[in-house]
Amino acid sequence: MEPGNEWFATGSSDRTIKLWELASGRLKLTLTGHISAVRALTVSHRQPYLFSAGEDKQVKCWDLEYNKVVRHYHGHLSGVYCMSLHPTIDILLTGGRDATARVWDMRTKACIHTLGGHTNTVADILTQAPNPQCSCLVHCTAGDNGSLHFWDWKTGYNFQKHQTTVQPGSLDSEAGIFKCLFDVSGCRLLTAEADKTIKIYKEDDTAVLCSDGPTQDILGMQSVSLFVCSAPHPQIAENVALTLNSLALILKRTLLSHSPTGANVGDIYEHAGKDRIGLPSQTLVLSKGTQQLVPRRALQTVRPEWHPPWKLMRVLSGHLGWVRCIAMEPGNEWFATGSSDRTIKLWELASGRLKLTLTGHISAVRALTVSHRQPYLFSAGEDKQVKCWDLEYNKVRH
Repeated sequence: MEPGNEWFATGSSDRTIKLWELASGRLKLTLTGHISAVRALTVSHRQPYLFSAGEDKQVKCWDLEYNKVVRHYHGHLSGVYCMSLHPTIDILLTGGRDATARVWDMRTKACIHTLGGHTNTVADILTQAPNPQCSCLVHCTAGDNGSLHFWDWKTGYNFQKHQTTVQPGSLDSEAGIFKCLFDVSGCRLLTAEADKTIKIYKEDDTAVLCSDGPTQDILGMQSVSLFVCSAPHPQIAENVALTLNSLALILKRTLLSHSPTGANVGDIYEHAGKDRIGLPSQTLVLSKGTQQLVPRRALQTVRPEWHPPWKLMRVLSGHLGWVRCIAMEPGNEWFATGSSDRTIKLWELASGRLKLTLTGHISAVRALTVSHRQPYLFSAGEDKQVKCWDLEYNKVRH
């Protein structure tokens, strides 16, 4: 849905993107460029940009003033199945069948973080909505094998992993998560799952940060238990410089600089110091605990904010098939889910009570979105139909 609430976009396995007028349902525009099915779309809140991703591994940025592609984001090794935008800054998030999620600078096309850890397709990715109660936001990624990962958005640090447990009566193969969604406040996370349920998670308000032993020398820690500490004795740094010279010789590069304090041991350059090697793994610092050279990249990722863990609060049942999609009402009072049982259900957010069931699709419902101003709900399904539901009368308008 376009933020101005005048049009919406759809992507299809016919490799096209179509823009539709909201009021009349008239087709405005058809965009072509993908060479395989279009799997994800999102619209910028500030610029006239539409982002698309598909089975062809391509992530495209469309300028809707000129109706053409202005940027490509390259890096995924297989189909890209999900995408979202950071709520406040120009950052794009994508995830796909290569089991990775990527965080992109929207303007420069640079990949800021590659979020690994999933063992199967990343089915959805999103960033927590800004919340005065939360000083630091999180990314959330969901896998079609039931894995749910939480990441510090600044550093890309994976601070929590959760594996969903299927409900009684469901098969182990029905552990997939197809869609996840933060509520408007950012305090609750909802997941649409293959075991026919909707799960609601919330940050644990009772969790506290504990510390054992002295920490004044510790700058941070990676998930591989590598400590990066304060500067060592200068003599150690001098000895390490010899190691760097050997490393430069092996890499056939020129060592240009190092710091005698040991805080920055050295940088590897090529072409007689004119071009620094772009790979962060070739910029090194010294670990006091192990007296080993480690990538400076560790220093960029070792200081994640502390986040309280997310815990499961409620499980909602009612659908008879996989829950494929979910959408939140802007007032944060209810949300809608679509399923392979061909129904759309509306639920109260606070109580989890089922409010309404809408029928009309003749195949699985694959996508939902709610209008920001009018009481309209939009749905799309495997029956090739896109429907506009008037929620005052609970019937299809277009």
